[in-house]
Amino acid sequence: MVQEVVRSSLGAEIRERQVLDPILIKIKNDVGKKQAVAFEISGDGTLRCQVRLCVTNVDGLQQRVLAEVHESRYAFHPNSTIMYHDIKDIYWWNGIKKNVADYMAKCMVLNGRRCRSPIEWLEVKEEDMFVLDLVYQAIEKFKVIRDWLIAIQSFQKSYTDVRHRELEFKIRDRVFLNVSPR
Repeated sequence: MVQEVVRSSLGAEIRERQVLDPILIKIKNDVGKKQAVAFEISGDGTLRCQVRLCVTNVDGLQQRVLAEVHESRYAFHPNSTIMYHDIKDIYWWNGIKKNVADYMAKCMVLNGRRCRSPIEWLEVKEEDMFVLDLVYQAIEKFKVIRDWLIAIQSFQKSYTDVRHRELEFKIRDRVFLNVSPR
């Protein structure tokens, strides 16, 4: 619930900050004159590049978007390329790829290793919830299978421990050696 409020407030903040950026204001004017064909203004007045939200850098908003994407719950991005491919479908701004690479480089320096944190987007649709439900069901089945494998492994280990006996040989004992070719 809190996360949804944060996400919707971030979307509202992006919409509010668009009117403060002179570049985005110019693009909005060009959209009105039909000169910027890649851009559109949605019903709520938000400027979009195709379907992606146009994010301004007023008050460090782009960095906040990167932090929100990096610290949320539903996807993993161990490097900047994967995070860029995740984020580019939702957001647009000039230099987004470089900003993502810089952000991930700082994260790697701070943590001393690659990041493995999940991601959550502005809107979670019903289909996405269905997919998440399937993922959780699969995880539960993997846990059951893992428990079975651990139990079987434990049984096999105890069985071999019981049947194991030390062998002692004396000089001139005859033994049968079974050798199989590989």
